[in-house]
Amino acid sequence: MSEQAIKDSNLIFVATVEQYALKHKMSTEKALQIFAKHNLFSLLRSQYEVLHMLDFDDAVEFAEDVLRSEVA
Repeated sequence: MSEQAIKDSNLIFVATVEQYALKHKMSTEKALQIFAKHNLFSLLRSQYEVLHMLDFDDAVEFAEDVLRSEVA
């Protein structure tokens, strides 16, 4: 992964955490704890090629799908 792709994937992660927190009316810190618990940073980074072409809402939906599947 290029240096720019790493920076972009970090941006996607941060924006996804912030959007998730806003959508679920929680602190960014709490959302980050949830993402860390479920290793979503690595998963989001692994999906960078797809997610960087989508809206941040799609990245949030992806994270929510992962979390739902882990709870089920």
